Amino acid sequence: VWDLMYPALAPTSLQDTSPTSSGRSSTPVLPGEYKVFLSKNVNGEVTKLTDPLEFRAVVLGNTSLPAEDRAELAAFQKKVRELSRAVNAASSVMRELADKARHYRVALKSVTVDDSQIYAQIKALEAEVSEIQIQLFGDRTLRRIDKDAEPGLSSRINSIIYEQRRSTSAPTQSQRDAYKIVADDFGPILQKLKKLVEEDVKEVEKMLDEIGAP
Repeated sequence: VWDLMYPALAPTSLQDTSPTSSGRSSTPVLPGEYKVFLSKNVNGEVTKLTDPLEFRAVVLGNTSLPAEDRAELAAFQKKVRELSRAVNAASSVMRELADKARHYRVALKSVTVDDSQIYAQIKALEAEVSEIQIQLFGDRTLRRIDKDAEPGLSSRINSIIYEQRRSTSAPTQSQRDAYKIVADDFGPILQKLKKLVEEDVKEVEKMLDEIGAP
């Protein structure tokens, strides 16, 4: 069942594997002409029951502070969704890299040769990972000791997603500013992340393999 909302670009969830689930939704579609059809799903086999039927979506007159330019609002919400998708994907990669670095340290315990050079490489990798994690997620150490800390890019962009969900009001200046911060800062972070994955991690794994580490 379509709820007249654009699909969300959030990370997938196994809760949405049900054939009756239409997936997660995000923000309202623009008024206009759309088509819908009916189908059935029996044991995983989908059968179309009707031809597409055209209908017109309109805005109800019960919204408070409606945006003067709905097309501009929809365009802003779309670019926020796309940037959130990229940031969330990078966040997932960072969590995987942090786990890998911990496994690398454990792997060194199983070797009997001099591992000082590899250990230094792993520490350098961990330092790079930690730096990017702070940029993406904020400084968790400062938060644990109740110190003010700048929000990470993930928090900034996903806050806009939450605030704009089902919103019919124009983006606030704070939301526009937060989007610009994330858009400006994410590019360099993504380049660092690509280097970690394509060069640094491969180098560490090559060194571990050469000394017979598990």
